[in-house]
Amino acid sequence: MQRKVLFVLPTLSGGGAERVMVHLLNAMTTARCLTPILVVGVKRGVFVNRLPENLKVVELGSERARTVLWRLHQVIKKEKPDVVLSTLGMNVAVCAVSMFSGGKFRVVSRLGNTVSAYLRDAGRKGVLPKAFEYLKSYMVAKISDAIICQSQFMMDDFVHAFPSVMEKCRVIYNPVNCRELDRLASEDCELKGTGLYIVSTGRMSYQKGHDILLDALSVLRADQYRFTCHIFGEGEALPSLEERSRRHGLENFVSFPGFFPNPYACMKRADVFVSASRYEGFANAILEAAALGVKIVASDCPGANREIKELARIRLFENENPADLCRALKEIIDNGGGRAAAPASSEKIRSRFDISKIAREYEKCLCEPG
Repeated sequence: MQRKVLFVLPTLSGGGAERVMVHLLNAMTTARCLTPILVVGVKRGVFVNRLPENLKVVELGSERARTVLWRLHQVIKKEKPDVVLSTLGMNVAVCAVSMFSGGKFRVVSRLGNTVSAYLRDAGRKGVLPKAFEYLKSYMVAKISDAIICQSQFMMDDFVHAFPSVMEKCRVIYNPVNCRELDRLASEDCELKGTGLYIVSTGRMSYQKGHDILLDALSVLRADQYRFTCHIFGEGEALPSLEERSRRHGLENFVSFPGFFPNPYACMKRADVFVSASRYEGFANAILEAAALGVKIVASDCPGANREIKELARIRLFENENPADLCRALKEIIDNGGGRAAAPASSEKIRSRFDISKIAREYEKCLCEPG
């Protein structure tokens, strides 16, 4: 029997969660047991043009969860779904609608980040913001029928915070669309460079730790090492990061191309991919770099990096430690660079995380009774 499933997310911007949901929607258009419908706060962003042609899309009119509750209630009442799968801020909105509608549909929440690290980050803004975020996490834990965690670390962390949710939680890793990745990686890379060719991607925010990378590169430059670094992404921290780069004298060594339609052509040709995040749920970019056989230097942060390291060649550095990151980059340069292929680890990543495999795991979860 076909089950109607609403996929609910704020926007179709270029973030990791949006990428995962669009990959899943494309993979599930031929699923035997599912009829997917996309419900999006605002239908805008780079992934709008990557949606399946015949997919039904409903727009709520705002990406902010608290302003779409009534509209979301109306959509759910009209569509009468069997299951609602949500992610990011829409988890709370779906849980709220479920609570006030008598729970007539199954709620599946996909967590976006490691909850303990996310709450510590919220605590930087004060006690009340942290308490508010905790209450939202508690609401998701209490009301959801199933909770999808992106890694074993994330699941253990969430269960530690909310022990009663153990039976609701399951680990489903993020997918890699290997066919699309290879196509994009085969295109020409527009951005050139000399010395060690470094690529980093991610939203320009405190979480992603681009400031840590810049601090490490300033030491690398002071020690007369040659390198070029391209940091792809957009976000609220971009102006301060550009200023930090200028202050370190890195204008001729570091570029900020913004959101790039295809960073994979440059990633494929990189000597090393760097992820300096302070915390992660599951870093899609690390997974993609590993699938392309690129050497990776990543922070040993709360998240899935250690789990990926079991399958890929990743050099972990101490979280939030620019000096240790700098040492890792020096080791690569001193050992002749990092562009040598790693076919064995690349194939392990591809076989474990390919979209076809991960989509089946989601289908199994969404088709469960309840």
